[in-house]
Amino acid sequence: MIYVTGDIHGEMDIRKFSASKFPEGKELTRNDFVIVAGDFGMPWFVKGHKLYEKEQYWLNWLNDKPWTTLFVDGNHENFDLLNACPEVEMFGSRVGKVCENIFHLKRGMIYQIDDKKILALGGATSIDKDRRLVDFRRYGIKSWWEEELWTKEEEDRLFDNLDDELCVVDFVISHTAPMSVLLNEFHFTYLHPCPVSRMLDEVLNRLTFRKWYFGHMHMDETRGKFNCVYDKILEVK
Repeated sequence: MIYVTGDIHGEMDIRKFSASKFPEGKELTRNDFVIVAGDFGMPWFVKGHKLYEKEQYWLNWLNDKPWTTLFVDGNHENFDLLNACPEVEMFGSRVGKVCENIFHLKRGMIYQIDDKKILALGGATSIDKDRRLVDFRRYGIKSWWEEELWTKEEEDRLFDNLDDELCVVDFVISHTAPMSVLLNEFHFTYLHPCPVSRMLDEVLNRLTFRKWYFGHMHMDETRGKFNCVYDKILEVK
């Protein structure tokens, strides 16, 4: 079985996986998967930081859950630490190994998970990296890294993979959503310009899929094939 939920931001929203809030989790096994649609938020602190041990507690807490946890990256990630995680082969492609049972699904990769073909599309623009908020988010110091946006190499790999797979997948897991979907389906009246959302419009025009799940907006809403997830943990059927 596969479940999808939205951002957890490290320990901030991780309690949605507690037995009281996610009772279905007690029946899952390592061959079942819970996917976080970006802003996983761990690892974040380096060893020696005053919050490192607390973060390790929550990583171990999640790692000990009976299922396997997967996630795409969002815009609130420490990309220095995330990209330093060892890569292993899983689901027919490469993943980053955070813990024994927690794995990072790489951008633009198509994975075969529980007999489903899943396209992983992380990344998004941080609107709170504005210069006026420099004390809140500072490059590489507190919580903003340029790697939140896709590189040209990552985009080329994505579209090469789409061509190889004849642009057909079962499900898409992304952090943000195509700009046209946010405007026309979810009716957001104001959106900060996001290169990732605009790139996803091109993906949308070249892709056949059953459902698309994304986070980032901190809301739970469904519009046709598109599911914005945050607090809810949805079973992918």
